[in-house]
Amino acid sequence: MPALCCLGRFVHALGRLGVHNGGDVVPAIITRVWDQTTVAGYDVWVVNLLMLHDGPQVVWRPSVYVFADEATARRVPGWNAWWPPETCGNHL
Repeated sequence: MPALCCLGRFVHALGRLGVHNGGDVVPAIITRVWDQTTVAGYDVWVVNLLMLHDGPQVVWRPSVYVFADEATARRVPGWNAWWPPETCGNHL
């Protein structure tokens, strides 16, 4: 987990399948940092997110857990997020 979780940082978050142009991952901006805690044995941040869907819909999601990576975030049920990888492999 990055040492710095702060207002305005971007994360990747799980959204509803089909709302984001067919995908279930959306970029999100941290709008509030609440705390660090442990969930299912993983260290996480607890934050509020502004989720940026592909189109005019914007969703605010409170008390989201931010995990270190996508695989871990998908293992734990709920509206979870993770830090984006340093490089993205899906650029055209």
